[in-house]
Amino acid sequence: MDMLTDKRIERLVKLIHFIGAKENCTKAEIRKTLACSDRTVDYTIKELEKELQQTGTDMAIVRNAHNQYSFSNKDDRQLNEVLRRLFFQDDMVRFIGCSLSGRLSVDSFIQKHFLSRSTFFRKLHKIKPLLHAFHLRFEPRTFKLIGKEHHIRIFYFCFFWEVTGSGIAWPFSIEKQFAKQLFAPIAKAMKLNLSSLQTERFLYWIAIQWLRVKQGHFTDLYDEAFPSDLQTKMLAHAGELLKTVPENIRSSEVQFLLIILLNSPFLYHDAELVASNLAANQLHRTEEWRATRRFARALKKWFSNALDEEAAQRMEGHLLQIHRNKRYFSVNYSSFKERIQLDVLQERHPLITEGVFAAFEKVLAEEMVPFLQMDQAALLIRYILLVYTFADIEKLNEPLNIHIFSSEGPVYEQKLSKRMNAALPYHLNVQTSVTYTRDKAEMPAFIVTDTLFPYHEKVDVVYIQSPPTNQDWRRIQQHCEKHHKRAIESILLKRKEQQETEHLFKREMNGG
Repeated sequence: MDMLTDKRIERLVKLIHFIGAKENCTKAEIRKTLACSDRTVDYTIKELEKELQQTGTDMAIVRNAHNQYSFSNKDDRQLNEVLRRLFFQDDMVRFIGCSLSGRLSVDSFIQKHFLSRSTFFRKLHKIKPLLHAFHLRFEPRTFKLIGKEHHIRIFYFCFFWEVTGSGIAWPFSIEKQFAKQLFAPIAKAMKLNLSSLQTERFLYWIAIQWLRVKQGHFTDLYDEAFPSDLQTKMLAHAGELLKTVPENIRSSEVQFLLIILLNSPFLYHDAELVASNLAANQLHRTEEWRATRRFARALKKWFSNALDEEAAQRMEGHLLQIHRNKRYFSVNYSSFKERIQLDVLQERHPLITEGVFAAFEKVLAEEMVPFLQMDQAALLIRYILLVYTFADIEKLNEPLNIHIFSSEGPVYEQKLSKRMNAALPYHLNVQTSVTYTRDKAEMPAFIVTDTLFPYHEKVDVVYIQSPPTNQDWRRIQQHCEKHHKRAIESILLKRKEQQETEHLFKREMNGG
Protein backbone atom coordinates (compact mmCIF):
# COMPACT_ATOMS: atom_id res chain seq x y z
CA MET A 1 0.00 0.00 0.00
CA ASP A 2 2.49 2.53 -1.26
CA MET A 3 0.34 5.60 -0.53
CA LEU A 4 0.35 4.83 3.20
CA THR A 5 3.38 5.80 5.28
CA ASP A 6 1.98 4.76 8.68
CA LYS A 7 2.56 1.00 9.19
CA ARG A 8 -0.20 0.68 11.76
CA ILE A 9 -2.79 2.15 9.38
CA GLU A 10 -1.44 0.06 6.51
CA ARG A 11 -1.94 -3.15 8.52
CA LEU A 12 -5.52 -2.18 9.42
CA VAL A 13 -6.41 -1.33 5.80
CA LYS A 14 -4.86 -4.57 4.54
CA LEU A 15 -6.69 -6.57 7.20
CA ILE A 16 -10.07 -5.10 6.16
CA HIS A 17 -9.46 -5.87 2.49
CA PHE A 18 -8.07 -9.34 3.21
CA ILE A 19 -10.86 -10.58 5.49
CA GLY A 20 -13.48 -8.88 3.30
CA ALA A 21 -12.24 -10.63 0.14
CA LYS A 22 -11.34 -14.04 1.57
CA GLU A 23 -14.42 -14.23 3.85
CA ASN A 24 -12.72 -16.91 5.97
CA CYS A 25 -8.99 -16.75 6.68
CA THR A 26 -6.61 -18.20 9.27
CA LYS A 27 -4.19 -16.34 11.50
CA ALA A 28 -1.29 -17.83 9.50
CA GLU A 29 -2.72 -16.32 6.29
CA ILE A 30 -3.18 -12.95 7.98
CA ARG A 31 0.36 -13.07 9.40
CA LYS A 32 1.78 -13.76 5.93
CA THR A 33 -0.28 -10.99 4.34
CA LEU A 34 0.60 -8.38 6.95
CA ALA A 35 4.23 -9.60 7.16
CA CYS A 36 4.23 -9.44 10.95
CA SER A 37 4.25 -11.63 14.07
CA ASP A 38 1.29 -13.47 15.65
CA ARG A 39 1.34 -10.92 18.44
CA THR A 40 1.01 -8.04 15.96
CA VAL A 41 -1.84 -9.90 14.21
CA ASP A 42 -3.72 -10.17 17.54
CA TYR A 43 -3.10 -6.49 18.27
CA THR A 44 -4.25 -5.42 14.78
CA ILE A 45 -7.43 -7.50 15.04
CA LYS A 46 -8.24 -5.89 18.41
CA GLU A 47 -7.62 -2.44 16.94
CA LEU A 48 -9.92 -3.18 14.02
CA GLU A 49 -12.62 -4.42 16.42
CA LYS A 50 -12.47 -1.02 18.16
CA GLU A 51 -12.78 0.76 14.80
CA LEU A 52 -15.81 -1.37 13.90
CA GLN A 53 -17.48 -0.55 17.23
CA GLN A 54 -17.39 3.13 16.25
CA THR A 55 -19.63 2.41 13.23
CA GLY A 56 -22.61 1.92 15.52
CA THR A 57 -23.55 -1.37 13.82
CA ASP A 58 -23.44 -5.03 14.87
CA MET A 59 -20.53 -5.71 12.51
CA ALA A 60 -17.64 -7.53 14.20
CA ILE A 61 -14.73 -9.90 13.55
CA VAL A 62 -15.58 -13.46 14.59
CA ARG A 63 -13.55 -16.66 14.75
CA ASN A 64 -15.24 -19.96 13.86
CA ALA A 65 -14.57 -23.48 15.10
CA HIS A 66 -11.81 -23.90 12.49
CA ASN A 67 -9.96 -20.82 13.82
CA GLN A 68 -10.88 -18.82 10.73
CA TYR A 69 -11.64 -15.11 10.93
CA SER A 70 -14.50 -13.39 9.12
CA PHE A 71 -16.86 -10.40 9.40
CA SER A 72 -20.25 -11.00 10.98
CA ASN A 73 -23.15 -8.76 9.86
CA LYS A 74 -20.86 -7.41 7.15
CA ASP A 75 -21.81 -3.94 5.91
CA ASP A 76 -19.69 -2.80 2.93
CA ARG A 77 -20.74 0.81 3.26
CA GLN A 78 -19.64 0.95 6.89
CA LEU A 79 -16.38 -0.82 6.01
CA ASN A 80 -15.69 1.81 3.36
CA GLU A 81 -16.37 4.51 5.94
CA VAL A 82 -13.86 2.86 8.30
CA LEU A 83 -11.32 2.72 5.48
CA ARG A 84 -11.81 6.41 4.69
CA ARG A 85 -11.34 7.32 8.35
CA LEU A 86 -8.15 5.26 8.51
CA PHE A 87 -6.73 6.66 5.26
CA PHE A 88 -7.11 10.23 6.44
CA GLN A 89 -5.14 9.48 9.60
CA ASP A 90 -2.07 9.14 7.35
CA ASP A 91 -0.16 12.41 6.84
CA MET A 92 0.79 11.78 3.21
CA VAL A 93 -2.78 10.86 2.26
CA ARG A 94 -3.89 14.22 3.65
CA PHE A 95 -1.03 15.95 1.82
CA ILE A 96 -1.87 14.37 -1.57
CA GLY A 97 -5.55 15.14 -1.01
CA CYS A 98 -4.71 18.84 -0.56
CA SER A 99 -2.39 18.99 -3.59
CA LEU A 100 -5.18 18.86 -6.22
CA SER A 101 -6.31 22.37 -5.25
CA GLY A 102 -3.09 23.82 -6.72
CA ARG A 103 -2.73 26.13 -3.69
CA LEU A 104 -0.78 23.82 -1.41
CA SER A 105 1.59 25.43 1.10
CA VAL A 106 3.99 22.99 2.75
CA ASP A 107 4.61 25.32 5.72
CA SER A 108 0.91 25.71 6.47
CA PHE A 109 0.35 21.94 6.05
CA ILE A 110 3.18 21.18 8.51
CA GLN A 111 1.81 23.65 11.06
CA LYS A 112 -1.78 22.46 10.68
CA HIS A 113 -0.88 18.79 11.24
CA PHE A 114 1.84 19.39 13.89
CA LEU A 115 4.69 17.86 11.88
CA SER A 116 8.35 18.75 11.94
CA ARG A 117 10.00 19.48 8.59
CA SER A 118 12.27 16.45 8.95
CA THR A 119 9.28 14.15 9.59
CA PHE A 120 7.41 15.62 6.63
CA PHE A 121 10.31 15.10 4.21
CA ARG A 122 10.98 11.62 5.56
CA LYS A 123 7.36 10.64 4.86
CA LEU A 124 7.41 12.38 1.49
CA HIS A 125 10.41 10.25 0.52
CA LYS A 126 8.38 7.10 1.32
CA ILE A 127 5.79 7.85 -1.37
CA LYS A 128 8.36 8.30 -4.13
CA PRO A 129 7.81 4.70 -5.39
CA LEU A 130 4.09 5.45 -5.67
CA LEU A 131 4.75 8.57 -7.73
CA HIS A 132 7.28 6.73 -9.91
CA ALA A 133 4.62 4.11 -10.73
CA PHE A 134 2.65 6.97 -12.32
CA HIS A 135 5.78 8.55 -13.91
CA LEU A 136 5.47 11.55 -11.58
CA ARG A 137 7.44 13.49 -8.97
CA PHE A 138 6.87 16.48 -6.71
CA GLU A 139 8.64 19.68 -7.74
CA PRO A 140 11.13 20.43 -4.89
CA ARG A 141 10.20 24.09 -4.33
CA THR A 142 6.49 24.34 -5.14
CA PHE A 143 5.54 20.67 -4.42
CA LYS A 144 3.39 20.56 -7.53
CA LEU A 145 3.20 17.27 -9.40
CA ILE A 146 5.52 17.13 -12.40
CA GLY A 147 4.75 14.77 -15.29
CA LYS A 148 2.43 14.30 -18.23
CA GLU A 149 -1.06 15.62 -17.62
CA HIS A 150 -2.90 12.33 -18.24
CA HIS A 151 -0.57 10.62 -15.72
CA ILE A 152 -1.39 13.28 -13.13
CA ARG A 153 -5.11 12.76 -13.70
CA ILE A 154 -4.98 8.95 -13.43
CA PHE A 155 -2.90 9.37 -10.24
CA TYR A 156 -5.52 11.61 -8.65
CA PHE A 157 -8.32 9.33 -9.80
CA CYS A 158 -6.71 6.17 -8.36
CA PHE A 159 -5.88 8.03 -5.15
CA PHE A 160 -9.31 9.56 -4.51
CA TRP A 161 -11.23 6.49 -5.66
CA GLU A 162 -9.30 4.24 -3.30
CA VAL A 163 -9.61 6.63 -0.37
CA THR A 164 -13.16 7.97 -0.78
CA GLY A 165 -14.78 5.96 -3.61
CA SER A 166 -18.04 3.97 -3.67
CA GLY A 167 -20.09 7.06 -2.80
CA ILE A 168 -18.76 7.37 0.77
CA ALA A 169 -17.64 11.00 0.46
CA TRP A 170 -17.19 13.61 -2.26
CA PRO A 171 -13.55 14.81 -1.98
CA PHE A 172 -13.46 17.63 -4.54
CA SER A 173 -13.91 21.41 -4.25
CA ILE A 174 -16.27 21.34 -7.26
CA GLU A 175 -19.89 20.69 -6.20
CA LYS A 176 -21.06 17.15 -6.97
CA GLN A 177 -24.32 18.45 -8.45
CA PHE A 178 -22.33 20.63 -10.86
CA ALA A 179 -20.24 17.59 -11.90
CA LYS A 180 -23.50 15.75 -12.61
CA GLN A 181 -24.68 18.64 -14.79
CA LEU A 182 -21.42 18.52 -16.76
CA PHE A 183 -21.63 14.76 -17.22
CA ALA A 184 -25.36 14.37 -18.00
CA PRO A 185 -25.31 15.60 -21.66
CA ILE A 186 -22.18 13.53 -22.39
CA ALA A 187 -23.75 10.35 -20.98
CA LYS A 188 -26.96 11.01 -22.90
CA ALA A 189 -25.12 11.62 -26.19
CA MET A 190 -23.18 8.36 -25.84
CA LYS A 191 -26.31 6.47 -24.66
CA LEU A 192 -24.43 5.16 -21.63
CA ASN A 193 -26.30 2.67 -19.47
CA LEU A 194 -24.63 3.08 -16.08
CA SER A 195 -25.06 1.74 -12.58
CA SER A 196 -24.90 4.22 -9.70
CA LEU A 197 -21.32 3.13 -8.90
CA GLN A 198 -20.23 3.53 -12.54
CA THR A 199 -21.78 7.00 -12.59
CA GLU A 200 -19.88 7.87 -9.41
CA ARG A 201 -16.64 6.67 -11.01
CA PHE A 202 -17.14 8.92 -14.04
CA LEU A 203 -18.12 11.89 -11.87
CA TYR A 204 -14.69 11.57 -10.21
CA TRP A 205 -13.07 11.74 -13.65
CA ILE A 206 -15.18 14.75 -14.66
CA ALA A 207 -14.33 16.59 -11.42
CA ILE A 208 -10.59 15.97 -11.85
CA GLN A 209 -10.68 17.05 -15.50
CA TRP A 210 -12.64 20.19 -14.66
CA LEU A 211 -10.28 21.21 -11.84
CA ARG A 212 -7.12 20.58 -13.87
CA VAL A 213 -8.46 22.40 -16.94
CA LYS A 214 -9.52 25.32 -14.75
CA GLN A 215 -5.92 25.53 -13.50
CA GLY A 216 -4.68 25.64 -17.12
CA HIS A 217 -3.43 22.07 -17.42
CA PHE A 218 -4.31 20.29 -20.68
CA THR A 219 -3.63 16.82 -22.10
CA ASP A 220 -1.75 16.04 -25.30
CA LEU A 221 -3.28 14.55 -28.45
CA TYR A 222 -3.13 10.75 -28.45
CA ASP A 223 -3.97 9.38 -31.92
CA GLU A 224 -6.76 9.41 -34.49
CA ALA A 225 -8.17 5.96 -33.76
CA PHE A 226 -11.52 7.19 -32.46
CA PRO A 227 -14.86 7.03 -34.29
CA SER A 228 -15.08 10.43 -36.04
CA ASP A 229 -18.82 10.82 -35.46
CA LEU A 230 -18.30 10.24 -31.74
CA GLN A 231 -15.59 12.92 -31.54
CA THR A 232 -17.96 15.39 -33.21
CA LYS A 233 -20.77 14.43 -30.85
CA MET A 234 -18.48 14.79 -27.83
CA LEU A 235 -17.39 18.29 -28.91
CA ALA A 236 -21.02 19.31 -29.20
CA HIS A 237 -22.12 17.97 -25.81
CA ALA A 238 -19.08 18.69 -23.63
CA GLY A 239 -19.16 22.44 -24.23
CA GLU A 240 -19.66 23.45 -20.59
CA LEU A 241 -16.86 21.17 -19.44
CA LEU A 242 -14.41 22.36 -22.11
CA LYS A 243 -15.38 26.02 -22.44
CA THR A 244 -12.14 27.25 -20.81
CA VAL A 245 -9.99 25.09 -23.12
CA PRO A 246 -8.47 26.99 -26.08
CA GLU A 247 -10.07 25.83 -29.34
CA ASN A 248 -6.76 24.79 -30.91
CA ILE A 249 -6.16 22.15 -28.19
CA ARG A 250 -9.77 21.19 -27.42
CA SER A 251 -9.46 17.96 -29.44
CA SER A 252 -6.96 16.56 -26.92
CA GLU A 253 -9.46 16.99 -24.07
CA VAL A 254 -12.14 15.33 -26.20
CA GLN A 255 -9.80 12.39 -26.74
CA PHE A 256 -9.24 12.22 -22.99
CA LEU A 257 -13.01 11.94 -22.48
CA LEU A 258 -13.21 9.21 -25.13
CA ILE A 259 -10.44 7.25 -23.43
CA ILE A 260 -12.21 7.28 -20.05
CA LEU A 261 -15.72 6.75 -21.48
CA LEU A 262 -15.56 4.93 -24.83
CA ASN A 263 -12.49 2.94 -23.76
CA SER A 264 -13.38 2.44 -20.13
CA PRO A 265 -12.25 -1.00 -18.89
CA PHE A 266 -15.27 -1.08 -16.56
CA LEU A 267 -18.06 -0.40 -19.06
CA TYR A 268 -19.81 -2.75 -21.50
CA HIS A 269 -21.08 -0.80 -24.51
CA ASP A 270 -23.80 -1.84 -26.94
CA ALA A 271 -22.87 -3.82 -30.06
CA GLU A 272 -23.00 -0.77 -32.38
CA LEU A 273 -20.51 1.26 -30.33
CA VAL A 274 -18.24 -1.78 -29.91
CA ALA A 275 -18.18 -2.37 -33.68
CA SER A 276 -17.50 1.33 -34.37
CA ASN A 277 -14.55 1.38 -31.97
CA LEU A 278 -13.10 -1.83 -33.44
CA ALA A 279 -13.43 -0.47 -36.98
CA ALA A 280 -11.66 2.82 -36.13
CA ASN A 281 -8.71 1.00 -34.56
CA GLN A 282 -8.53 -1.56 -37.35
CA LEU A 283 -8.41 1.26 -39.90
CA HIS A 284 -5.40 2.81 -38.16
CA ARG A 285 -3.83 -0.59 -37.31
CA THR A 286 -3.17 0.55 -33.75
CA GLU A 287 -0.86 -1.38 -31.44
CA GLU A 288 -3.80 -1.97 -29.10
CA TRP A 289 -5.88 -3.46 -31.93
CA ARG A 290 -3.06 -5.85 -32.90
CA ALA A 291 -2.63 -6.99 -29.28
CA THR A 292 -6.41 -7.38 -28.97
CA ARG A 293 -6.62 -9.58 -32.08
CA ARG A 294 -3.91 -11.91 -30.80
CA PHE A 295 -5.36 -12.09 -27.30
CA ALA A 296 -8.93 -12.61 -28.57
CA ARG A 297 -7.74 -15.53 -30.76
CA ALA A 298 -5.94 -17.11 -27.79
CA LEU A 299 -9.04 -16.77 -25.58
CA LYS A 300 -11.37 -18.12 -28.28
CA LYS A 301 -9.13 -21.16 -28.70
CA TRP A 302 -9.03 -21.84 -24.98
CA PHE A 303 -12.75 -21.24 -24.36
CA SER A 304 -13.98 -22.48 -27.76
CA ASN A 305 -16.84 -24.52 -26.32
CA ALA A 306 -18.06 -21.63 -24.13
CA LEU A 307 -18.04 -18.68 -26.59
CA ASP A 308 -20.47 -18.21 -29.47
CA GLU A 309 -19.71 -15.79 -32.33
CA GLU A 310 -21.70 -12.87 -30.91
CA ALA A 311 -20.16 -13.22 -27.44
CA ALA A 312 -16.67 -13.48 -28.96
CA GLN A 313 -17.24 -10.23 -30.91
CA ARG A 314 -18.43 -8.37 -27.81
CA MET A 315 -15.52 -9.75 -25.84
CA GLU A 316 -13.03 -8.60 -28.49
CA GLY A 317 -14.53 -5.10 -28.43
CA HIS A 318 -14.20 -4.88 -24.67
CA LEU A 319 -10.64 -6.23 -24.81
CA LEU A 320 -9.85 -3.32 -27.10
CA GLN A 321 -11.31 -0.89 -24.53
CA ILE A 322 -9.08 -2.39 -21.84
CA HIS A 323 -5.99 -2.18 -24.06
CA ARG A 324 -6.67 1.37 -25.31
CA ASN A 325 -7.12 2.59 -21.74
CA LYS A 326 -4.08 0.67 -20.55
CA ARG A 327 -1.72 1.95 -23.25
CA TYR A 328 -2.93 5.54 -22.91
CA PHE A 329 -2.26 5.75 -19.17
CA SER A 330 0.60 3.17 -18.99
CA VAL A 331 0.90 3.24 -15.20
CA ASN A 332 2.49 0.48 -13.16
CA TYR A 333 0.24 0.53 -10.11
CA SER A 334 -2.31 -1.84 -8.60
CA SER A 335 -3.81 -1.42 -5.16
CA PHE A 336 -3.58 -4.02 -2.41
CA LYS A 337 -7.31 -4.60 -2.83
CA GLU A 338 -6.80 -5.51 -6.51
CA ARG A 339 -3.93 -7.88 -5.71
CA ILE A 340 -6.06 -9.65 -3.11
CA GLN A 341 -9.01 -9.79 -5.53
CA LEU A 342 -6.81 -11.51 -8.12
CA ASP A 343 -5.75 -14.16 -5.58
CA VAL A 344 -9.37 -14.78 -4.61
CA LEU A 345 -10.47 -15.06 -8.27
CA GLN A 346 -7.75 -17.65 -8.86
CA GLU A 347 -9.08 -19.73 -5.96
CA ARG A 348 -12.77 -19.44 -6.86
CA HIS A 349 -12.60 -19.62 -10.65
CA PRO A 350 -9.58 -21.81 -11.49
CA LEU A 351 -10.82 -22.86 -14.95
CA ILE A 352 -11.27 -19.25 -16.07
CA THR A 353 -8.03 -17.98 -14.53
CA GLU A 354 -6.03 -20.86 -15.99
CA GLY A 355 -7.32 -20.05 -19.49
CA VAL A 356 -6.75 -16.30 -19.07
CA PHE A 357 -3.21 -16.79 -17.75
CA ALA A 358 -2.36 -19.22 -20.56
CA ALA A 359 -3.69 -16.84 -23.24
CA PHE A 360 -1.86 -13.90 -21.67
CA GLU A 361 1.45 -15.77 -21.56
CA LYS A 362 0.98 -16.89 -25.17
CA VAL A 363 0.47 -13.32 -26.39
CA LEU A 364 3.50 -12.03 -24.50
CA ALA A 365 5.61 -14.93 -25.78
CA GLU A 366 4.69 -14.19 -29.41
CA GLU A 367 5.56 -10.50 -29.36
CA MET A 368 6.75 -7.88 -26.88
CA VAL A 369 3.80 -5.68 -25.92
CA PRO A 370 5.17 -3.01 -23.53
CA PHE A 371 1.85 -1.73 -22.21
CA LEU A 372 0.82 -5.28 -21.20
CA GLN A 373 3.96 -5.70 -19.07
CA MET A 374 2.82 -3.21 -16.42
CA ASP A 375 0.30 -3.46 -13.60
CA GLN A 376 -0.69 -7.01 -14.45
CA ALA A 377 -2.89 -7.59 -11.38
CA ALA A 378 -5.54 -5.03 -12.41
CA LEU A 379 -5.24 -6.14 -16.05
CA LEU A 380 -5.74 -9.84 -15.29
CA ILE A 381 -8.76 -9.07 -13.09
CA ARG A 382 -10.42 -7.30 -16.04
CA TYR A 383 -9.65 -10.27 -18.32
CA ILE A 384 -11.14 -12.77 -15.84
CA LEU A 385 -14.30 -10.69 -15.34
CA LEU A 386 -14.57 -10.29 -19.11
CA VAL A 387 -14.54 -14.05 -19.72
CA TYR A 388 -16.97 -14.57 -16.85
CA THR A 389 -19.32 -12.00 -18.43
CA PHE A 390 -19.36 -13.28 -22.01
CA ALA A 391 -18.50 -17.00 -21.83
CA ASP A 392 -21.08 -19.68 -21.08
CA ILE A 393 -19.47 -20.73 -17.81
CA GLU A 394 -21.54 -23.88 -17.51
CA LYS A 395 -19.87 -25.28 -20.63
CA LEU A 396 -16.36 -25.00 -19.21
CA ASN A 397 -16.76 -28.33 -17.44
CA GLU A 398 -19.11 -31.28 -17.64
CA PRO A 399 -22.40 -31.05 -15.69
CA LEU A 400 -22.75 -32.85 -12.39
CA ASN A 401 -24.75 -36.06 -12.79
CA ILE A 402 -27.26 -36.44 -9.95
CA HIS A 403 -29.89 -39.16 -9.61
CA ILE A 404 -33.15 -38.72 -7.69
CA PHE A 405 -35.09 -41.70 -6.37
CA SER A 406 -38.23 -41.09 -4.33
CA SER A 407 -40.98 -43.23 -2.85
CA GLU A 408 -43.39 -40.56 -4.17
CA GLY A 409 -42.77 -41.68 -7.76
CA PRO A 410 -41.63 -40.14 -11.09
CA VAL A 411 -43.90 -37.06 -11.09
CA TYR A 412 -42.57 -35.94 -7.70
CA GLU A 413 -39.00 -36.72 -8.80
CA GLN A 414 -39.43 -34.54 -11.91
CA LYS A 415 -40.72 -31.61 -9.85
CA LEU A 416 -37.84 -31.96 -7.40
CA SER A 417 -35.43 -32.10 -10.35
CA LYS A 418 -36.71 -28.75 -11.67
CA ARG A 419 -36.46 -27.16 -8.23
CA MET A 420 -32.88 -28.39 -7.81
CA ASN A 421 -31.87 -26.88 -11.16
CA ALA A 422 -33.51 -23.58 -10.19
CA ALA A 423 -32.14 -23.41 -6.64
CA LEU A 424 -28.53 -24.60 -7.02
CA PRO A 425 -25.80 -22.50 -8.69
CA TYR A 426 -24.28 -25.44 -10.59
CA HIS A 427 -24.62 -27.00 -14.02
CA LEU A 428 -26.64 -30.13 -13.22
CA ASN A 429 -27.80 -33.15 -15.17
CA VAL A 430 -30.52 -34.54 -12.91
CA GLN A 431 -31.87 -38.02 -13.69
CA THR A 432 -35.04 -39.49 -12.22
CA SER A 433 -35.98 -43.16 -11.86
CA VAL A 434 -37.68 -43.03 -15.29
CA THR A 435 -34.90 -41.28 -17.23
CA TYR A 436 -32.25 -43.37 -15.46
CA THR A 437 -33.78 -46.59 -16.81
CA ARG A 438 -34.66 -45.16 -20.25
CA ASP A 439 -31.40 -43.34 -21.01
CA LYS A 440 -29.02 -45.77 -19.26
CA ALA A 441 -27.52 -42.81 -17.42
CA GLU A 442 -23.87 -42.60 -16.43
CA MET A 443 -22.61 -43.15 -12.91
CA PRO A 444 -23.85 -40.17 -10.84
CA ALA A 445 -21.73 -37.92 -8.66
CA PHE A 446 -24.22 -38.62 -5.88
CA ILE A 447 -27.77 -39.88 -5.32
CA VAL A 448 -30.58 -37.98 -3.61
CA THR A 449 -33.31 -40.14 -2.09
CA ASP A 450 -36.03 -40.16 0.55
CA THR A 451 -36.22 -43.94 0.73
CA LEU A 452 -33.93 -46.82 1.65
CA PHE A 453 -31.35 -47.22 -1.08
CA PRO A 454 -28.92 -50.10 -1.61
CA TYR A 455 -25.40 -49.24 -0.46
CA HIS A 456 -23.07 -48.29 -3.31
CA GLU A 457 -19.40 -48.03 -2.45
CA LYS A 458 -18.58 -45.69 -5.37
CA VAL A 459 -21.45 -43.23 -5.01
CA ASP A 460 -22.45 -40.87 -2.18
CA VAL A 461 -26.08 -41.13 -1.08
CA VAL A 462 -27.83 -38.09 0.41
CA TYR A 463 -30.93 -39.05 2.40
CA ILE A 464 -33.58 -36.33 2.56
CA GLN A 465 -37.15 -35.88 3.74
CA SER A 466 -40.18 -35.36 1.52
CA PRO A 467 -40.52 -32.49 0.92
CA PRO A 468 -36.88 -31.44 1.56
CA THR A 469 -36.16 -29.28 4.60
CA ASN A 470 -33.79 -26.31 4.62
CA GLN A 471 -31.18 -28.58 6.17
CA ASP A 472 -31.66 -31.04 3.28
CA TRP A 473 -31.06 -28.28 0.72
CA ARG A 474 -27.90 -27.24 2.52
CA ARG A 475 -26.60 -30.82 2.46
CA ILE A 476 -27.40 -31.18 -1.24
CA GLN A 477 -25.54 -27.91 -1.95
CA GLN A 478 -22.54 -29.07 0.08
CA HIS A 479 -22.35 -32.27 -1.97
CA CYS A 480 -22.64 -30.27 -5.21
CA GLU A 481 -19.81 -28.00 -4.07
CA LYS A 482 -17.61 -30.97 -3.13
CA HIS A 483 -18.11 -32.83 -6.41
CA HIS A 484 -17.86 -29.64 -8.49
CA LYS A 485 -14.47 -28.98 -6.90
CA ARG A 486 -13.37 -32.55 -7.64
CA ALA A 487 -14.45 -32.20 -11.28
CA ILE A 488 -12.43 -28.97 -11.68
CA GLU A 489 -9.36 -30.56 -10.07
CA SER A 490 -9.70 -33.50 -12.48
CA ILE A 491 -9.89 -31.17 -15.51
CA LEU A 492 -6.87 -29.16 -14.35
CA LEU A 493 -4.87 -32.35 -13.75
CA LYS A 494 -5.70 -33.67 -17.24
CA ARG A 495 -4.66 -30.36 -18.80
CA LYS A 496 -1.41 -30.35 -16.87
CA GLU A 497 -0.64 -33.90 -18.01
CA GLN A 498 -1.49 -32.93 -21.59
CA GLN A 499 0.82 -29.89 -21.45
CA GLU A 500 3.65 -32.00 -20.04
CA THR A 501 3.16 -34.57 -22.82
CA GLU A 502 3.20 -31.83 -25.48
CA HIS A 503 6.34 -30.33 -23.93
CA LEU A 504 8.14 -33.71 -23.97
CA PHE A 505 7.03 -34.31 -27.56
CA LYS A 506 8.44 -30.94 -28.65
CA ARG A 507 11.74 -31.68 -26.93
CA GLU A 508 11.99 -35.01 -28.73
CA MET A 509 11.17 -33.36 -32.06
CA ASN A 510 13.90 -30.78 -31.43
CA GLY A 511 16.47 -33.46 -30.74
CA GLY A 512 16.29 -33.70 -26.96
